[in-house]
Amino acid sequence: MIDETKRRDLRVGFDEDALAYDGTRPVCPAQLVDDLVSLAGLAAGDQIAEIGPGTGQATVPLAERGMLVTAVEIGAELALVARRNLARFPGCEILATSFEEWQPPDGDQGRLGAVVACNSLHWIDPEVR
Repeated sequence: MIDETKRRDLRVGFDEDALAYDGTRPVCPAQLVDDLVSLAGLAAGDQIAEIGPGTGQATVPLAERGMLVTAVEIGAELALVARRNLARFPGCEILATSFEEWQPPDGDQGRLGAVVACNSLHWIDPEVR
């Protein structure tokens, strides 16, 4: 089991070279995204919150299916690259903050169709998870 200090240090390490991360991190398989949309009963126009999108490997496929994604990325450089990758989707927003510090705008909690965490849930503070 990883100690808490090491977990906090490691979770921001991907931000050190956001472009390398973007070029090497695999994109979610289309079938996985299709299954998520189907099993969660999502439809184009639904609001999604995404935890730890990195540079958008799951965010882009969700946006391509019409989801309106608010993604919360702790790494400022990763968030910049994600914004570039999602520029053609005006309904998507990338916020550079930690999930633990993020506060959705009043009323948004009831409008979310899903909260998604692809390969990021283990980085969230265990008390919050």
